[in-house]
Amino acid sequence: MKLLYEGDEYETDLTYIFEQCAADSISWFGEAIFESLAHQSLSLCGEAGELANLVKKVQRGSLPMDKTTRFEMVMEATDCLIYLMNLFGVLQYHPAYAYKLKREQNVERFGDSGRGNGSVDGGLRVAPTESVDEGGGGIRDAGIRLVDGQSDAGDDV
Repeated sequence: MKLLYEGDEYETDLTYIFEQCAADSISWFGEAIFESLAHQSLSLCGEAGELANLVKKVQRGSLPMDKTTRFEMVMEATDCLIYLMNLFGVLQYHPAYAYKLKREQNVERFGDSGRGNGSVDGGLRVAPTESVDEGGGGIRDAGIRLVDGQSDAGDDV
């Protein structure tokens, strides 16, 4: 897949995005809003609706699929990403770890895509500090950093 912008300056660690989204949301709106599952879920749905509305307009021909429209779609998709990262924070799961678990389920169900290094996780390196299973796996259980470079193991979010 060819990306519009490629290169090291645009590659960002998922943990950094995860932590930054949480820190920004807490700073801008307070912990009560950040920790609200309803707020984060409904906000994600709202942003996905805004993206879908742009897609609808392009599909029916009332909006051209030009550089401006594509950028607007990218910004709406980025809003979705922010709220999705916040949902992982509220649910106390690191998104990369959750992806690894879900991919393992999908590989079992659909088979391996053949991409990556042949391992089930495709080379994804998510290293919890202690053993984690599907019953745990939260930020606290995995000892994964959340905000301000501090380990969240045992601390409140």
